[in-house]
Amino acid sequence: MRSQHNFGQTQRLDFWLKYKSRNEAFNIPERINLDARYAWRASRSTEISLVGQNLLHRHALEYNSDQLPSVPVEIGRSAYIRLEYRF
Repeated sequence: MRSQHNFGQTQRLDFWLKYKSRNEAFNIPERINLDARYAWRASRSTEISLVGQNLLHRHALEYNSDQLPSVPVEIGRSAYIRLEYRF
């Protein structure tokens, strides 16, 4: 589920609530997780964002079914700042 909130022309707050069902093959439990993003458009060409990912859990097991053999990987909580400049 995604929620977007605009505050005027220059600020935005986005939330992504994600559900993953239980994976019995790898014994990974079901879970809900949250990502969030606050963005400030400093000018027509510049945007600065603060992003947080996997905010509800310190770490979680995930797997990529595109890789063979599939191996669960532990994904941690993270945050970063993004600077975007368009020209």
